[in-house]
Amino acid sequence: MLCKAKRLDDNINDFFTENNKYQCEFLPVWGTIGGLFGGWAWGIVMVNNGSANFIGIANAEHTVAFAQYVSSTGWKTIK
Repeated sequence: MLCKAKRLDDNINDFFTENNKYQCEFLPVWGTIGGLFGGWAWGIVMVNNGSANFIGIANAEHTVAFAQYVSSTGWKTIK
């Protein structure tokens, strides 16, 4: 799988389009991840059927970061 890291901020719908374009369900990303993380985070976003899960590192906090996107509710952090 050849996928470049993409910036993920408030543009999650672009990633559902990218998924179809590149046939990638796991995309390397960096950014504020829907505005959830101050500064930025980097990791992997898994997209499928209008939902997405992010697993990575919150750079400013130096902690593991988890987030989930569901089209009807938007982004939320997973604790």
